[in-house]
Amino acid sequence: MLSFEELFARHDWEPLPNCPGRFRLSSPLPGVSPVDLVGADSEARRLRSDACQDEFCVRLLSDGGALLSYRRADGSFFHTLNTAAGLSRKLEQLGVDLSGTPRDGDV
Repeated sequence: MLSFEELFARHDWEPLPNCPGRFRLSSPLPGVSPVDLVGADSEARRLRSDACQDEFCVRLLSDGGALLSYRRADGSFFHTLNTAAGLSRKLEQLGVDLSGTPRDGDV
């Protein structure tokens, strides 16, 4: 399982404005899924929130961070890389608690 630092080093990421600990993939790669970025061995959760129009997937990293990927209506993804603190703030904003969500390895 990858760590935040390993995934950060593999791709070009840009800080999200006013979101400490959150980064977006600076050169989006068409057709690249969350599994393509972190591998199938990371723990995954597929989620919805009333605070977000898109379905999103959280793929946990070994150090508490995560890749949070939003699936757009056209099937493409918007990928964000999050430190543990950045992930915690974003999930709180979305009203999501991962502790009760089932694991979903197909995302």
